[in-house]
Amino acid sequence: MVLPGPEAQQLATYIGWLMHRTWEDVVAGVLFVLPSLLTLIVLSWFYIAFGYTSLVVGLFYGIKPVVTAIILQAACRIELCILRNPGLWVIAAASFVAMAIFQVPFPAILFVAALIGYIGGISHPLSL
Repeated sequence: MVLPGPEAQQLATYIGWLMHRTWEDVVAGVLFVLPSLLTLIVLSWFYIAFGYTSLVVGLFYGIKPVVTAIILQAACRIELCILRNPGLWVIAAASFVAMAIFQVPFPAILFVAALIGYIGGISHPLSL
């Protein structure tokens, strides 16, 4: 299994620290982030410089389904690992409806979901 972004970043930094202590953990962390940072900078510059041309508009338009597929695939992985009982499915569905239909702010949804999880953890500690 591939680690998600923050965990992979922390692992790379930690391995650098284990091998050579402080200086190398900084180097490992920077070198881990650098390729994606440079890619974003180049793509941003490319879009700013040539974003009005039909070729670039078409290229970025073609990338949208790929990005959508990557996000959906990640969501499916999370779904299989996290949503283990019907109560968690209800929380996930209610959160989606609240954001998509009722435009509830994300921090409010996080707060309510955390509160429900806290109360559920107290009343049914083994069911989560």
